[in-house]
Amino acid sequence: MRYSVSLTVNAKCNVRGIIRFIERSSRSGAETWYRRWLQVLDLLETSAEGCGLAPEDADHEPRIQQIIFKTRRGLPYRAVFVIRDERVYVLHVRGSGQDLISPDDLYLPPE
Repeated sequence: MRYSVSLTVNAKCNVRGIIRFIERSSRSGAETWYRRWLQVLDLLETSAEGCGLAPEDADHEPRIQQIIFKTRRGLPYRAVFVIRDERVYVLHVRGSGQDLISPDDLYLPPE
């Protein structure tokens, strides 16, 4: 199945923040991270259903899933998302060392 991928406002802010953070030390590192991010979005289009559950999934409906990806230096990031019909909604993007998303910050898009 092929999915349409949408980013929530929170996810867009997360991505911009990660890129700005990386740019402070390496512009090329930020560009590399962004290229990797685009690859992750492509993966979500084709195989989101195969991704595992996010730790934030407890007591939520629909299932909250995640895809973990790494940079060239091996730092892990994760995109937290839900699948609704033929659409993947990326809710947040988290870097290594960031806390889990609190229930108050876990806004699901309206059905």
